[in-house]
Amino acid sequence: MSQARKQTHEIVDRVRRKYLGDEAEKIPIWQRLLQPLKVVLLFFVRHKWLSLILVIAAIALFFVMLVLLEDYVTKRQAFPIRNVLYQSTETTSFSGRQIGPQSHLRDRDSKSLIQKGNNDGTKLGEILGIFKMESTDEGRQYQLEDQGKTRFAYAV
Repeated sequence: MSQARKQTHEIVDRVRRKYLGDEAEKIPIWQRLLQPLKVVLLFFVRHKWLSLILVIAAIALFFVMLVLLEDYVTKRQAFPIRNVLYQSTETTSFSGRQIGPQSHLRDRDSKSLIQKGNNDGTKLGEILGIFKMESTDEGRQYQLEDQGKTRFAYAV
C-alpha cells in the first residue's frame, strides 16, 4: 500500500472512532435499530406512575375510538332521496318468546311512516300518515293517523 493510501485509511479510522466510538464496527445493525426502543423502555421502567397514566390514557382513547368507529359504521347514513312520489318506512319490534311452542304469544308492534315527495323533486316532503299495527295474544289492532297524529281509522 502506498503512503498516501495508508494515511487516508488512518484519517478515516480516526474520524470513525471519534464519532462512532471504538465499538461502532462491532455492533450489528439490528442492535443499533433497537437502541431507541431500549431508551423508551428504560424511561417507562424508571417513571412507573407516568407510565401507568399514559397506559390508562391510551386504553381510554382506544375505547373512545372504538365506540366512535362502531357508531359511524353501524349508523344509517341519511342521503337525500330525489324524484320520489311517495315513500313508506316500516319499523317492527318484537317482544316475548321467539321460538318454541308458545311463539304465537309473541307481541309485535309495527309502525309505517308514509311520506310524500316534494314538487321540486329534491327531497322528501311532509308526512302523509302513520300506520300502526299491534299484535298480541289477545288480537290485532290497526290504527291510521294523519300528520297531526289524529287517529282517523281504527280496527280490532
